[in-house]
Amino acid sequence: MQEVEYKCYTNKGSWKITALNDHEALRKALWFCWRDGEDFDRIEYRRCGEHYILRISVLDLNSQECWTI
Repeated sequence: MQEVEYKCYTNKGSWKITALNDHEALRKALWFCWRDGEDFDRIEYRRCGEHYILRISVLDLNSQECWTI
């Protein structure tokens, strides 16, 4: 399996990481944010016309609303 490129956005800017899959990309991004004292916002994946965003969210079952941390 080949690593692909993701772009991580934080409160201090953005940077690129490579990972084998979404799970590893999120794990790496959170670790680098923790290490560098940055606040994680999102990860973007763009390749061959495919584009999606990964965020950390909290689902409030009482109000049926989704809150992004």
